Amino acid sequence: MIAMCSYSRSHKRCKIPKLLTLYFKSSGLAAKAFDTLNALGLSMCQKSAYDVIDTLCDNTQKQLRNDIEKFPWFGTHDNINLPFRVYKQRLHNQSHFDSGTAAMIIIIKNPSTITPQLQAYQRQWALEAKSPITYKDILKLKRDAAPWL
Repeated sequence: MIAMCSYSRSHKRCKIPKLLTLYFKSSGLAAKAFDTLNALGLSMCQKSAYDVIDTLCDNTQKQLRNDIEKFPWFGTHDNINLPFRVYKQRLHNQSHFDSGTAAMIIIIKNPSTITPQLQAYQRQWALEAKSPITYKDILKLKRDAAPWL
């Protein structure tokens, strides 16, 4: 009750509705539920939620750029499929998948860590390419991992 009163008087004063809004948004809460919670004073409206998320993204990207300049780092990426489901299907409103690529940068902030060396990895890959794994090796690994089969 205190959080509702505080947020209804000043949007900059209470942090609980902001945290709840981010939680609800990350949980995939429907727009109508957002409107209801906003009317009750438990969360921010959707436009404010998008503004907060944009601000968080901008601050995080600035911090990542600063860390990349200071510390050793490496990255990884993978393909993703995002399902978009609708609950009332119409001709113009259908469920679908969007595909894309997600990437992650890993910052190594430990000063005692050795910086990853690309040349060392390339030499290791070259050695592994000369003796690739065979089908018999795969079957042997499978048998060793699950001898009861």
